[in-house]
Amino acid sequence: VLGDLTDTDDATSTAIRDAVATAVTAAVLAWIGAAATSKARRLAEELNLADQGGEALAAIIRRARDFGRRSRRWARGLAIQAATALTESSCGETVRALIERGILDPQTLRQTWMTRQDDHVRRTHRAAHGQTVSMGSPFAVGAALLRYPGDLLAPIEETAGCRCYRLITVGAQRVTIAI
Repeated sequence: VLGDLTDTDDATSTAIRDAVATAVTAAVLAWIGAAATSKARRLAEELNLADQGGEALAAIIRRARDFGRRSRRWARGLAIQAATALTESSCGETVRALIERGILDPQTLRQTWMTRQDDHVRRTHRAAHGQTVSMGSPFAVGAALLRYPGDLLAPIEETAGCRCYRLITVGAQRVTIAI
């Protein structure tokens, strides 16, 4: 799980990976379901208002199609955020599991906020780039505190479409966690 840093057996690694995948996937799927339900409610409200306002059926159909077109960008952003959240929360859960098993010492762990360093990075994330905190401490991103990039509990303004990632270090050694 952590390259050469651990001497865990395959069964322990598999158990950690399976437990993390199950918990994190359930959380991300619940979040996606809630987002889709909210989006569907907005469509229903918009169509009901149009119907109550006396719009013709053809106009209401156009509204629904336009809503669908506008939703494509929303869905892409949702997919990016879900992938980021899934990756980052899995990473965090894996580290937590390794700490609980005594494989890693939490006092030696640090995490650094990293951006893709391109023109699509939002201002607040660019300002957070390189910020290093203790593992388990939140990052200060804009006016929000985020547990990790794509944090599903953070304000949507800081997480929608987020492509950032964390660099984790143990002491002076960089760690790559393969999920």
